[in-house]
Amino acid sequence: MSPRVAIALLLIALALGLGGVKPPAPRYIDLPGFNVLVLTETSAGQAVNDNVTRSPLVRSWLEQNADEFFVWDDSTTDFELVAPEWHQAFDLAVAESNGVRPWLLVSGQRGASGPLPSDPQELLELLEGCR
Repeated sequence: MSPRVAIALLLIALALGLGGVKPPAPRYIDLPGFNVLVLTETSAGQAVNDNVTRSPLVRSWLEQNADEFFVWDDSTTDFELVAPEWHQAFDLAVAESNGVRPWLLVSGQRGASGPLPSDPQELLELLEGCR
């Protein structure tokens, strides 16, 4: 096989994802470590928000495993006491969610961005997969 053919086959394999090279996980929150942001809206869906975000099981898991985590309302958030990266993550959550609340952003070994699961156990499984 000629070197040109070998290089062409290698490039095709890489393009198809067959080269074993994984793209880096998205960094939805541009801080090192495992970080979680939940964007809520208190005027709508409060029961779902409370069920998941105030679950003692979820809070305990986050306190033990996350470097930082925040649950913020989309209209009453003060960024003065947090790193600027959290403000950027908030803006990203607002943009990506397209008005869907509650919304979840996770940065870790794997990133996640999507609607917050409505069950605490489902949330914990998702978070464990991102850690």
